Parts: sequence; structure tokens; C-alpha cells
Amino acid sequence: MREDIERLDAAADERGLKRTEWLVMLLRRRLHSHPLPPRADRVQIAQSWRELNRIGINLNQAVHALHAATMVDSRLDLGREAARVASFRDEVADQLRALGRALKGDLTYWDTPDD
Repeated sequence: MREDIERLDAAADERGLKRTEWLVMLLRRRLHSHPLPPRADRVQIAQSWRELNRIGINLNQAVHALHAATMVDSRLDLGREAARVASFRDEVADQLRALGRALKGDLTYWDTPDD
């Protein structure tokens, strides 16, 4: 029994949770299949999502500006620059999707081997 409690405490500590928080997360996963991250994590995830979304909007505006600049005599390789910005924009979009899944409770950590 003591060994179980030590293992439980170690698992909770690894996630930065209290013993009861870890147990609640595990139970929610088993009962509902969609546990929510701890409140502090949800706040950080939401903040990160908003920041990435803002950056994505700015990058999209930059791509449009680069395309508009093709009408002006410029020494920049606009195609190359636009491709770099678009690639970064795509990376941000991928990260936004991952954060959105995490915020909705897609936490595979809580899956058990028989899932």
C-alpha cells in the first residue's frame, strides 16, 4: 500500500499536480474520455492560443503586403520571402490546432494501456 501511494505521489509530482488532482484527472479520462487540463494549464493554453492566433493574423497580413509589393520595383526576392512567411504561417496554424485539441481535453497522457 505504501509503495502504491509513493508511486501515485511520484506520478502526480511529475505532472505538477496534487495527488487528488491526478486521481480526478484519471477518473475523468476513464469516465468521460475527455479530461480537461488543470485550470492553470487551461489558462496558459488559452493564452498561448490567443497569442499564436494574433501572430497568424499578422503573418497573413504580411503575406498580402508582400504580394502587393510585387507591383512596386523592389530588390527583394518577393516570391522567396512570401514563401518563408507562408511556411511560418502554416507552422503557426499547426500549433494552433494542437493547442485547440489540448484545450478540448485531448490529453493522451491519461490513456491507459487497454484503451
